[in-house]
Amino acid sequence: VTVRVKQPAGSAVTDVLILDMSGRLLGQHQLKGSDEQEIQVGNYPPGIYLALARTKGKVWEQRKFVVGR
Repeated sequence: VTVRVKQPAGSAVTDVLILDMSGRLLGQHQLKGSDEQEIQVGNYPPGIYLALARTKGKVWEQRKFVVGR
């Protein structure tokens, strides 16, 4: 499973946070000047997760995704 995140135009650095449904942070990735990045989540246990895109502390997009087996 791969999560793709597109940055808004003009963003210098965007953080992508991966959280489980209890709000526990499982991963944090930085996008630097890239339009998109693939984040591998295939090693996560089956369940529902959130990917939050954040720039300068402001969350501008969130997506739910499911990891299954």
